Amino acid sequence: MGLANIKEIPKHDDPEKSVFDFHHYNDHLAIVQGIKALNGQKLTAYAIHPVEDHEQFLVLHQAFHDDMAKALGIATTDLGTLDHKDEGARREWSHRNYTAHLAARQFLAGI
Repeated sequence: MGLANIKEIPKHDDPEKSVFDFHHYNDHLAIVQGIKALNGQKLTAYAIHPVEDHEQFLVLHQAFHDDMAKALGIATTDLGTLDHKDEGARREWSHRNYTAHLAARQFLAGI
């Protein structure tokens, strides 16, 4: 399975946000499954979809990324804060998130 189209998070009130959230969550699940296939590690599949509480999402999403990075021995990034109203912050968060997913996918290539 290739990397989902999660390069740029839509605005919080954009109808496409729920589609992004779904694909983003599924990419996390695919990475968790890839890690299990790679080294047998069972990571927690945090409930980040559907997004009902923005702050809780950020906490659980950061935990997902921290676990993935530790399991793969790759760098992690701070994804624990996001101001959806700040366009620049949203773009920067999207870039860091996408880069982290891409790094995990590249590490797991062939799985």
